[in-house]
Amino acid sequence: MVFKAISFIRSVRVIDSTEVALSKKLKDEYPGIRNRSSTAKLQVLIDVMSTQILSISTHKSTETDQGYRGHIEHIGNGDLLISDLGYFCIDTFKKIAIQGGYYLSRLFKKAKIYDINTNKEINLRSKLSKTTKTKIDMNIKLGKIKLPCRLVAIKLDEESYQKRLKNLAEKRRKDPRMKENVNDVLNGWTIFITNLPISVIPQRLLLLYSSRWQIELLFKAIKTFFCLRKIEKTNKASVNILLYVSMIALTLLTLCILTIKNKEISLYKACRIFAKNINEFIESLNDKSKCSISWMAGLLEEFALKETRTNRRSTKKLLGLKPLNA
Repeated sequence: MVFKAISFIRSVRVIDSTEVALSKKLKDEYPGIRNRSSTAKLQVLIDVMSTQILSISTHKSTETDQGYRGHIEHIGNGDLLISDLGYFCIDTFKKIAIQGGYYLSRLFKKAKIYDINTNKEINLRSKLSKTTKTKIDMNIKLGKIKLPCRLVAIKLDEESYQKRLKNLAEKRRKDPRMKENVNDVLNGWTIFITNLPISVIPQRLLLLYSSRWQIELLFKAIKTFFCLRKIEKTNKASVNILLYVSMIALTLLTLCILTIKNKEISLYKACRIFAKNINEFIESLNDKSKCSISWMAGLLEEFALKETRTNRRSTKKLLGLKPLNA
Protein backbone atom coordinates (compact mmCIF):
# COMPACT_ATOMS: atom_id res chain seq x y z
CA MET A 1 0.00 0.00 0.00
CA VAL A 2 1.49 3.32 -1.07
CA PHE A 3 0.16 5.30 1.89
CA LYS A 4 2.22 3.31 4.40
CA ALA A 5 5.31 4.49 2.56
CA ILE A 6 4.17 8.13 2.68
CA SER A 7 2.61 8.25 6.14
CA PHE A 8 4.61 11.43 6.77
CA ILE A 9 2.59 13.23 4.08
CA ARG A 10 -0.43 15.21 5.29
CA SER A 11 -2.13 15.62 1.91
CA VAL A 12 -1.59 15.07 -1.83
CA ARG A 13 -2.38 18.13 -3.93
CA VAL A 14 -2.52 18.56 -7.71
CA ILE A 15 -2.28 21.80 -9.68
CA ASP A 16 -3.42 22.07 -13.31
CA SER A 17 -5.21 24.40 -15.69
CA THR A 18 -7.97 24.13 -18.25
CA GLU A 19 -9.22 26.51 -20.93
CA VAL A 20 -12.77 27.75 -21.50
CA ALA A 21 -13.65 28.75 -25.06
CA LEU A 22 -15.22 32.21 -25.42
CA SER A 23 -16.82 34.25 -28.17
CA LYS A 24 -14.32 35.52 -30.73
CA LYS A 25 -15.64 39.02 -30.02
CA LEU A 26 -13.73 38.92 -26.72
CA LYS A 27 -10.36 38.19 -28.30
CA ASP A 28 -8.97 41.55 -27.13
CA GLU A 29 -9.92 40.98 -23.47
CA TYR A 30 -9.23 37.24 -23.53
CA PRO A 31 -6.75 36.51 -26.33
CA GLY A 32 -6.43 32.86 -27.27
CA ILE A 33 -3.43 30.71 -28.10
CA ARG A 34 -2.82 27.77 -30.45
CA ASN A 35 -5.11 29.16 -33.17
CA ARG A 36 -7.99 29.80 -30.75
CA SER A 37 -9.53 33.23 -31.10
CA SER A 38 -10.57 33.74 -27.47
CA THR A 39 -10.20 31.63 -24.33
CA ALA A 40 -10.03 32.03 -20.57
CA LYS A 41 -7.88 29.87 -18.33
CA LEU A 42 -8.82 28.36 -14.99
CA GLN A 43 -6.03 27.54 -12.53
CA VAL A 44 -7.22 24.85 -10.13
CA LEU A 45 -5.59 23.25 -7.10
CA ILE A 46 -7.28 20.22 -5.54
CA ASP A 47 -6.65 17.83 -2.68
CA VAL A 48 -6.96 14.40 -4.27
CA MET A 49 -7.51 12.66 -0.94
CA SER A 50 -10.61 14.69 -0.02
CA THR A 51 -11.61 15.92 -3.52
CA GLN A 52 -11.61 19.45 -2.12
CA ILE A 53 -11.05 22.57 -4.25
CA LEU A 54 -8.28 24.46 -2.47
CA SER A 55 -7.84 27.24 -5.02
CA ILE A 56 -9.50 28.25 -8.29
CA SER A 57 -8.96 31.45 -10.28
CA THR A 58 -9.40 32.88 -13.78
CA HIS A 59 -6.57 34.09 -16.02
CA LYS A 60 -5.81 34.99 -19.61
CA SER A 61 -4.72 32.02 -21.72
CA THR A 62 -1.57 33.91 -22.61
CA GLU A 63 -0.44 33.70 -18.97
CA THR A 64 1.74 30.60 -18.79
CA ASP A 65 1.32 27.86 -16.19
CA GLN A 66 5.03 28.16 -15.44
CA GLY A 67 4.53 31.76 -14.39
CA TYR A 68 1.63 30.95 -12.06
CA ARG A 69 2.46 31.10 -8.34
CA GLY A 70 -0.95 31.16 -6.64
CA HIS A 71 -0.70 27.55 -5.49
CA ILE A 72 2.53 27.90 -3.49
CA GLU A 73 0.83 29.44 -0.44
CA HIS A 74 -1.40 26.37 -0.20
CA ILE A 75 1.51 23.94 0.14
CA GLY A 76 2.60 23.76 3.76
CA ASN A 77 4.35 21.38 6.11
CA GLY A 78 3.75 17.77 5.08
CA ASP A 79 1.84 18.57 1.86
CA LEU A 80 2.86 16.95 -1.43
CA LEU A 81 2.37 18.91 -4.65
CA ILE A 82 2.13 16.95 -7.91
CA SER A 83 2.43 18.99 -11.10
CA ASP A 84 3.07 18.41 -14.77
CA LEU A 85 5.81 19.94 -16.91
CA GLY A 86 3.84 23.13 -17.46
CA TYR A 87 4.54 24.14 -13.86
CA PHE A 88 8.21 23.15 -13.80
CA CYS A 89 9.94 25.93 -11.86
CA ILE A 90 13.00 25.35 -9.70
CA ASP A 91 12.30 28.45 -7.57
CA THR A 92 8.84 27.03 -6.80
CA PHE A 93 10.35 23.70 -5.76
CA LYS A 94 12.75 25.52 -3.46
CA LYS A 95 9.95 27.53 -1.80
CA ILE A 96 7.88 24.40 -1.25
CA ALA A 97 10.83 22.65 0.40
CA ILE A 98 11.47 25.69 2.63
CA GLN A 99 7.81 25.60 3.70
CA GLY A 100 8.21 21.96 4.74
CA GLY A 101 6.34 20.57 1.76
CA TYR A 102 7.19 18.02 -0.93
CA TYR A 103 7.04 18.17 -4.72
CA LEU A 104 6.86 15.58 -7.50
CA SER A 105 7.31 16.68 -11.09
CA ARG A 106 8.44 15.37 -14.44
CA LEU A 107 11.88 16.68 -15.42
CA PHE A 108 11.99 19.54 -17.92
CA LYS A 109 14.33 18.32 -20.64
CA LYS A 110 16.32 21.55 -20.88
CA ALA A 111 16.97 21.73 -17.14
CA LYS A 112 20.58 21.19 -16.17
CA ILE A 113 21.48 18.71 -13.46
CA TYR A 114 24.72 18.46 -11.47
CA ASP A 115 26.58 15.88 -9.43
CA ILE A 116 25.65 16.25 -5.77
CA ASN A 117 29.28 16.04 -4.63
CA THR A 118 31.40 17.57 -7.40
CA ASN A 119 28.90 20.10 -8.82
CA LYS A 120 29.89 18.93 -12.32
CA GLU A 121 27.11 18.90 -14.90
CA ILE A 122 25.66 15.45 -15.64
CA ASN A 123 24.96 14.46 -19.23
CA LEU A 124 21.72 12.59 -18.56
CA ARG A 125 21.22 11.52 -22.16
CA SER A 126 24.64 9.92 -22.24
CA LYS A 127 24.09 8.26 -18.87
CA LEU A 128 20.73 6.76 -19.87
CA SER A 129 21.91 5.61 -23.30
CA LYS A 130 24.79 3.67 -21.74
CA THR A 131 23.02 2.07 -18.78
CA THR A 132 21.58 -1.44 -18.78
CA LYS A 133 19.38 -0.65 -15.78
CA THR A 134 15.65 -0.01 -16.03
CA LYS A 135 15.62 2.33 -13.02
CA ILE A 136 18.03 5.04 -11.91
CA ASP A 137 17.64 6.79 -8.58
CA MET A 138 20.20 9.41 -7.58
CA ASN A 139 20.64 12.60 -5.59
CA ILE A 140 21.50 15.62 -7.73
CA LYS A 141 21.59 19.40 -7.79
CA LEU A 142 19.10 21.06 -10.11
CA GLY A 143 19.47 24.20 -12.23
CA LYS A 144 21.47 27.37 -11.71
CA ILE A 145 20.56 27.59 -8.04
CA LYS A 146 21.88 24.03 -7.53
CA LEU A 147 18.76 22.86 -5.68
CA PRO A 148 19.50 19.55 -3.91
CA CYS A 149 16.87 16.99 -4.87
CA ARG A 150 16.33 13.50 -6.18
CA LEU A 151 16.16 12.34 -9.80
CA VAL A 152 14.37 9.10 -10.58
CA ALA A 153 14.35 7.67 -14.12
CA ILE A 154 12.16 4.67 -15.03
CA LYS A 155 12.54 3.07 -18.44
CA LEU A 156 9.36 2.64 -20.47
CA ASP A 157 8.36 -0.76 -21.77
CA GLU A 158 8.08 -1.04 -25.56
CA GLU A 159 4.30 -0.58 -25.64
CA SER A 160 4.42 2.57 -23.51
CA TYR A 161 7.35 3.90 -25.54
CA GLN A 162 5.51 3.49 -28.83
CA LYS A 163 2.44 5.15 -27.32
CA ARG A 164 4.54 8.13 -26.25
CA LEU A 165 6.06 8.47 -29.73
CA LYS A 166 2.57 8.40 -31.20
CA ASN A 167 1.45 11.16 -28.82
CA LEU A 168 4.49 13.27 -29.71
CA ALA A 169 3.77 12.85 -33.42
CA GLU A 170 0.17 13.96 -32.84
CA LYS A 171 1.32 17.04 -30.92
CA ARG A 172 3.67 17.94 -33.75
CA ARG A 173 0.84 17.54 -36.25
CA LYS A 174 -1.35 19.94 -34.24
CA ASP A 175 1.48 22.40 -33.65
CA PRO A 176 4.10 22.46 -36.46
CA ARG A 177 6.20 24.88 -34.35
CA MET A 178 6.94 22.06 -31.93
CA LYS A 179 10.65 21.24 -31.98
CA GLU A 180 10.46 18.00 -30.02
CA ASN A 181 13.00 15.45 -31.22
CA VAL A 182 11.13 12.14 -31.24
CA ASN A 183 14.44 10.26 -31.26
CA ASP A 184 15.60 11.88 -28.02
CA VAL A 185 16.78 9.14 -25.64
CA LEU A 186 14.86 10.86 -22.83
CA ASN A 187 11.59 9.92 -24.57
CA GLY A 188 12.22 6.32 -23.58
CA TRP A 189 12.13 7.17 -19.87
CA THR A 190 9.78 8.65 -17.31
CA ILE A 191 11.97 11.02 -15.30
CA PHE A 192 10.91 12.58 -12.01
CA ILE A 193 12.31 15.37 -9.88
CA THR A 194 11.30 15.19 -6.21
CA ASN A 195 12.38 15.86 -2.65
CA LEU A 196 10.55 12.80 -1.35
CA PRO A 197 12.90 10.50 0.56
CA ILE A 198 14.40 7.37 -0.97
CA SER A 199 11.96 5.25 1.06
CA VAL A 200 9.34 6.22 -1.56
CA ILE A 201 10.56 3.83 -4.24
CA PRO A 202 10.33 4.60 -8.01
CA GLN A 203 7.25 2.44 -8.58
CA ARG A 204 5.42 4.28 -5.83
CA LEU A 205 6.35 7.59 -7.39
CA LEU A 206 4.65 6.38 -10.58
CA LEU A 207 1.52 5.51 -8.64
CA LEU A 208 1.49 8.86 -6.91
CA TYR A 209 1.96 10.75 -10.16
CA SER A 210 -0.88 8.83 -11.78
CA SER A 211 -3.29 10.35 -9.23
CA ARG A 212 -3.15 13.48 -11.43
CA TRP A 213 -5.96 11.96 -13.51
CA GLN A 214 -8.35 13.04 -10.73
CA ILE A 215 -8.15 16.68 -11.80
CA GLU A 216 -8.63 15.74 -15.46
CA LEU A 217 -11.90 14.05 -14.47
CA LEU A 218 -12.88 17.23 -12.65
CA PHE A 219 -12.24 19.34 -15.75
CA LYS A 220 -14.32 16.99 -17.88
CA ALA A 221 -17.20 17.14 -15.40
CA ILE A 222 -17.30 20.92 -14.97
CA LYS A 223 -17.22 21.51 -18.72
CA THR A 224 -20.10 19.09 -19.17
CA PHE A 225 -22.35 20.15 -16.28
CA PHE A 226 -21.24 23.69 -15.31
CA CYS A 227 -21.50 25.31 -18.76
CA LEU A 228 -17.76 25.82 -19.10
CA ARG A 229 -17.12 24.07 -22.40
CA LYS A 230 -17.85 27.33 -24.20
CA ILE A 231 -19.38 30.61 -23.06
CA GLU A 232 -21.23 32.33 -25.90
CA LYS A 233 -21.75 35.67 -24.11
CA THR A 234 -20.09 38.61 -25.84
CA ASN A 235 -20.04 40.95 -22.84
CA LYS A 236 -16.94 40.69 -20.62
CA ALA A 237 -18.91 41.33 -17.43
CA SER A 238 -21.41 38.59 -18.28
CA VAL A 239 -18.59 36.16 -19.01
CA ASN A 240 -16.92 36.93 -15.67
CA ILE A 241 -20.21 36.45 -13.82
CA LEU A 242 -20.72 33.03 -15.43
CA LEU A 243 -17.15 32.01 -14.63
CA TYR A 244 -17.41 33.07 -10.99
CA VAL A 245 -20.86 31.52 -10.50
CA SER A 246 -19.56 28.23 -11.87
CA MET A 247 -16.49 28.38 -9.62
CA ILE A 248 -18.63 29.13 -6.55
CA ALA A 249 -20.97 26.25 -7.40
CA LEU A 250 -18.02 23.91 -7.84
CA THR A 251 -16.56 24.97 -4.50
CA LEU A 252 -19.90 24.39 -2.76
CA LEU A 253 -20.11 20.94 -4.31
CA THR A 254 -16.68 19.94 -3.03
CA LEU A 255 -17.68 21.13 0.47
CA CYS A 256 -20.66 18.77 0.30
CA ILE A 257 -18.40 15.92 -0.77
CA LEU A 258 -16.03 16.75 2.07
CA THR A 259 -18.72 15.82 4.63
CA ILE A 260 -18.97 12.25 3.29
CA LYS A 261 -16.62 10.00 5.24
CA ASN A 262 -15.13 6.60 4.34
CA LYS A 263 -16.74 6.49 0.89
CA GLU A 264 -15.52 7.53 -2.53
CA ILE A 265 -17.57 9.90 -4.64
CA SER A 266 -17.43 10.04 -8.44
CA LEU A 267 -16.77 13.65 -9.40
CA TYR A 268 -18.52 13.18 -12.72
CA LYS A 269 -21.65 11.77 -11.08
CA ALA A 270 -21.53 14.38 -8.34
CA CYS A 271 -21.39 17.26 -10.83
CA ARG A 272 -24.33 15.84 -12.77
CA ILE A 273 -26.46 15.45 -9.62
CA PHE A 274 -25.49 18.87 -8.28
CA ALA A 275 -26.31 20.62 -11.58
CA LYS A 276 -29.65 18.84 -11.73
CA ASN A 277 -30.62 19.85 -8.18
CA ILE A 278 -28.88 23.21 -7.87
CA ASN A 279 -32.10 25.26 -7.76
CA GLU A 280 -33.44 23.29 -4.82
CA PHE A 281 -30.03 23.45 -3.16
CA ILE A 282 -29.95 27.26 -3.41
CA GLU A 283 -33.53 27.57 -2.15
CA SER A 284 -32.77 25.35 0.83
CA LEU A 285 -30.00 27.74 1.94
CA ASN A 286 -32.77 30.01 3.29
CA ASP A 287 -34.75 27.15 4.84
CA LYS A 288 -33.84 26.93 8.51
CA SER A 289 -35.57 23.57 8.82
CA LYS A 290 -33.30 22.00 6.19
CA CYS A 291 -29.52 21.75 6.05
CA SER A 292 -28.66 22.18 2.36
CA ILE A 293 -25.16 20.67 2.74
CA SER A 294 -26.47 17.54 4.49
CA TRP A 295 -29.31 17.20 1.99
CA MET A 296 -26.97 17.37 -1.00
CA ALA A 297 -24.45 15.07 0.69
CA GLY A 298 -27.24 12.53 1.15
CA LEU A 299 -28.03 12.62 -2.57
CA LEU A 300 -24.38 12.21 -3.46
CA GLU A 301 -23.89 9.35 -1.03
CA GLU A 302 -26.88 7.55 -2.54
CA PHE A 303 -26.38 8.21 -6.23
CA ALA A 304 -22.76 9.30 -6.82
CA LEU A 305 -20.63 6.58 -5.28
CA LYS A 306 -17.64 5.54 -7.34
CA GLU A 307 -18.02 2.11 -8.91
CA THR A 308 -15.53 -0.65 -8.11
CA ARG A 309 -13.45 -1.56 -11.17
CA THR A 310 -10.91 -4.35 -11.25
CA ASN A 311 -8.96 -2.82 -14.14
CA ARG A 312 -8.67 0.72 -12.73
CA ARG A 313 -8.10 1.53 -9.11
CA SER A 314 -9.63 4.66 -7.64
CA THR A 315 -7.53 7.41 -6.10
CA LYS A 316 -7.99 6.30 -2.49
CA LYS A 317 -7.37 2.69 -3.44
CA LEU A 318 -4.32 3.78 -5.39
CA LEU A 319 -2.91 5.64 -2.41
CA GLY A 320 -3.97 2.96 0.05
CA LEU A 321 -6.05 5.36 2.09
CA LYS A 322 -9.39 3.69 2.67
CA PRO A 323 -11.34 0.72 1.29
CA LEU A 324 -13.58 1.10 -1.72
CA ASN A 325 -17.34 1.46 -1.32
CA ALA A 326 -19.05 -1.73 -0.27
